Amino acid sequence: FVASLVIIMFLLDQRISNNPAGLTVLRLAMLLDLLALMAAFVAGSCHNVVSFIYVSAVCVVVLLYFAIYLGVASISSHSRLLLFFCGESSCLLLFMRKAPVAASYAVKGRIKERRKFLLLLATFATPLTYAAGLAPPGGFWSETVAGHSAGAPLLHDGRYKIRYHAFFYANANSFVASLAIIMVLTSRTLSDRLIQSYLLLVCVLVELLGLMAAYAAGSCRLITTTIYIVSLVGAVLLYIVVQMVVELLCKLRVQQKKPERKQRQDEEESRSLVLLLATLAATVTYQAGLSPPGGVWPEGQLNHTPGNPILHDMHLKRYKAFYHCNTAAFVASVVVIIIVQNKHLNTLGHAALKMAMIL
Repeated sequence: FVASLVIIMFLLDQRISNNPAGLTVLRLAMLLDLLALMAAFVAGSCHNVVSFIYVSAVCVVVLLYFAIYLGVASISSHSRLLLFFCGESSCLLLFMRKAPVAASYAVKGRIKERRKFLLLLATFATPLTYAAGLAPPGGFWSETVAGHSAGAPLLHDGRYKIRYHAFFYANANSFVASLAIIMVLTSRTLSDRLIQSYLLLVCVLVELLGLMAAYAAGSCRLITTTIYIVSLVGAVLLYIVVQMVVELLCKLRVQQKKPERKQRQDEEESRSLVLLLATLAATVTYQAGLSPPGGVWPEGQLNHTPGNPILHDMHLKRYKAFYHCNTAAFVASVVVIIIVQNKHLNTLGHAALKMAMIL
């Protein structure tokens, strides 16, 4: 929290942000901010030894990877030494694949747009997953009774233990992936080398799939609703695969004309606006799905299961209408985000994009 305030104050004062010493302090504050976020998430969201070890190990692996990468990048000019330690076909060199130095203005513009999108996507997912990890769906036990510990999640100690574990690990993976994207984009060394690498693609996939899996596990309690969400997510993934295959076939058969400069600018502005609306809708629907209107039943209710939505037991039809509409809006928002960020999908998916936004 303090590091975030320092960063904001430094950015507001141009005398500090425009000199090398101020930039160094700003980068250190940003690094401290991300490390403190990781530590707070691990300490506040883990309620047993296994989850603590898992999340800590994932965070350490991410930090070690970036530390090793920065160390290797500092000696990357000595190509023989790099090839000696890594080998020509090693995974490290595969992830360290970078764009050509003499890139055109068009390529630089695409990289800049890609960096803006990835940063927006990461900053959208980080607060969602952080808040959901510290305040999981279902709430907490208020008293230490009947084998339950006060402060432990209701779903973890109740009949939905497997569902809680699925939510927790999916949410934690999405959180770490979003922080990894932010670390890459805030470091000029990492950003220039990894902006077009497979590592960022993996992080984006882990982030989005983790969000959808966490929503499916944490927002519903019944098998039927879980099947409904899984079917929607499966339809999304199938649509992406089909669109990519169609795009590849079109590239092989027809060479598309390049749009004019003004048309490209209009398309970029439209994509930015649609992306902003989609992230807003995804944020609202994700939070509403994990914390439904009416709240959840606390412990001590004889005729109701602790952690179940109150609206589900009192007004079933209203709850079903809310849940299915909210879920459809969340999945549609994720579809819009995927279509907008991928220009290959965006060129063929205008109709689907309009349908998803209307939905």
